[in-house]
Amino acid sequence: MTASVFAKKNVPLDLLALISDDREFHRQDFISVQATVKPGVRLYEFDHYFDRIVELAATLESARHI
Repeated sequence: MTASVFAKKNVPLDLLALISDDREFHRQDFISVQATVKPGVRLYEFDHYFDRIVELAATLESARHI
């Protein structure tokens, strides 16, 4: 399923392995996420979310080579 989503958007799956290289680039925009969170909703630090995305991308990357 993930492969079809990437294909529809013309995104090479090889990019999954490169996500971790762009941590600081994406950190800059986290302030816009913080600005949209409703009061009372728990928001973790940027690294919490980014680390999870890197973990998921690694899982997808390894699964596509099976």
